[in-house]
Amino acid sequence: MISQFIDGLVHYHFLQNALITAVAIGVVAGVIGCFIILRGMSLMGDAISHAVLPGCSIILYFRGEHFLLEQFSLVFLHRSLSPIFLTIV
Repeated sequence: MISQFIDGLVHYHFLQNALITAVAIGVVAGVIGCFIILRGMSLMGDAISHAVLPGCSIILYFRGEHFLLEQFSLVFLHRSLSPIFLTIV
């Protein structure tokens, strides 16, 4: 299994890019996550995730991917269920 992965890394450039990207994201997210927790701003990540979802929906709309029903239902569910889950946690 590991030998197949290493063989794929040698032969496929996209797999090399994926591994480099995953490692970079892991390092950056770990450093930022520790910094946010130590500063006592742990709810900042939650606020950012709430702000990003409608933006992603708007970007998909302007790119020409018109899944309006899916986009608006996703935003509606996200906005309506988030306060419920936050009160549980």
